[in-house]
Amino acid sequence: MKRQNRHVFTRSERLKATVLRGVFVFLLINLIATPVFWVFHRMTRETVSRSIREEEMLEIAYTAEQIVSSYQSFWADALYLSSSRTLIAWLQDQAEYETAAADLLNFARSRRMYEQVRFLDMQGNERIRINEYNGYFFVESKNALQNKAHRYYYQESAKLKQGEIYLSRLDLNVENGEIEIPYRPMVRIGTPVFDDAGNKRGVLVLNMPGNQILDYVDTLSAVPSRQVMLVNGHGYCLKGPDPEKEWGFMFAEKNRTGFAWTYPKAWQRIFFEHQGQFFLDKGLYTFAGIDPRLSYVPVLDRTSVPPESIHKPGGSYPLKLISFYPAGEYRELLWERAKGLLLGYFASLLVTFIFSLIIARFLVIQLESRKMIEHLALHDSLTGLPTRRLFYDRLETALKLVRRNRQHLAVLFLDLDNFKKLNDSAGHEAGDILLVETARRIQQNLRESDSVARLGGDEFVVLLENVDTREDLRLVAQKILSAVREPCEIKGRRVAVSVSIGAAMAPDQAETVDDIIRIADEEMYTAKRAGKNQLKTL
Repeated sequence: MKRQNRHVFTRSERLKATVLRGVFVFLLINLIATPVFWVFHRMTRETVSRSIREEEMLEIAYTAEQIVSSYQSFWADALYLSSSRTLIAWLQDQAEYETAAADLLNFARSRRMYEQVRFLDMQGNERIRINEYNGYFFVESKNALQNKAHRYYYQESAKLKQGEIYLSRLDLNVENGEIEIPYRPMVRIGTPVFDDAGNKRGVLVLNMPGNQILDYVDTLSAVPSRQVMLVNGHGYCLKGPDPEKEWGFMFAEKNRTGFAWTYPKAWQRIFFEHQGQFFLDKGLYTFAGIDPRLSYVPVLDRTSVPPESIHKPGGSYPLKLISFYPAGEYRELLWERAKGLLLGYFASLLVTFIFSLIIARFLVIQLESRKMIEHLALHDSLTGLPTRRLFYDRLETALKLVRRNRQHLAVLFLDLDNFKKLNDSAGHEAGDILLVETARRIQQNLRESDSVARLGGDEFVVLLENVDTREDLRLVAQKILSAVREPCEIKGRRVAVSVSIGAAMAPDQAETVDDIIRIADEEMYTAKRAGKNQLKTL
């Protein structure tokens, strides 16, 4: 009968030991993992919160810049029309009304961004008006023209000097003293018109539909739970989630309704800053200022428009583009994003553990392949010397050190003499053997700090660092000349060649890579013409 081995657990003992050890390991892991989990959870929430805020700030700032940039062409258009020769000729009784009107009509048709193009005389009477209706542009009949002397944008534009521009506030269009229904948001750009004698003859006014600006707000408002508002400098809402609070400054019954009165604490901060982001009890506010004068660019072939030449009604600008996340929606968005990250993190632990070795193996293979490719790209496959690209990088670095430390360096440009004849007579294989031997001999006669590269064919280039005098350069060159012209055995044949060397020094003769290579190359050809097998330098 076999004796019982007490070193082997029975089934019940094995189960008990497994359970006890499993519980111990589980508790130990959780003792370590629980604090790590909560730290990671907190870090994840902070990271997600920062990401949301940064995305919001970037989007609001980018949209504000787009709105500002949309004004760029307005200044050029206004100045261009105010100096129109047909318009000025008509004012000076040198052209027909129809000619001037046709010129403005053609402009409106080509630009297709203005609802009205008008010329008003110094009494505020519309003399020419181009209207747009459903994409169709036409010259308004003379009996339908109006007097706009009482309108603020005309009065302000008429005060300006030549080359100055007035930008009206963004408001609702008024016809015959009444706000048009449905509302037509409008911005007007006005500039005075002068004749050839320098007399002010009237005002040119461009009506730009405000929806070109407000559409940007609609695009931002497409994000759920986010409220986006465009507010003027007085705190009135031009576009927002509540239409009843829009355009309050245009209606007596809506006076003191808008962003500034709905969110007074937030407005106090937004009013004094160009852009920013902050939390208050109600939620997250992100804002950016829109000052059309910042869209100034020089206008080619026209009068340039510096920012100080653009006038605007006091307090209406800069506009403020504001996004608002209510506190509840912001916390919900934060949790949704953080929850996904946490679940993804824990799910990835198992996947990472299983595939880590496989991935590591692939990474090693990839790294080895990349290093091999980099080596082949930077080294000549025949001689093993650096190629042009690597040599130029080293030379660029050496030139920076020369400039910084006030040192000197030299570049030798080498070309084998009569190599083509040898290559043709003895064969390409013999030529390759000679190139390899030449590269070896050059390397043997250089210092450790020097570099040699093969540029291609039978051309080599040498970088000599810390060369104080031309005599040092000549000593190295003479060693190379002597070494190269020593005969060598190639396939049972005794072969002897020489080399012509051109040299250039930095910073005495050149300070850039291209210049020093060019000078050394030119000197090499000088050595060739002088009889070969020698050094030439300036």
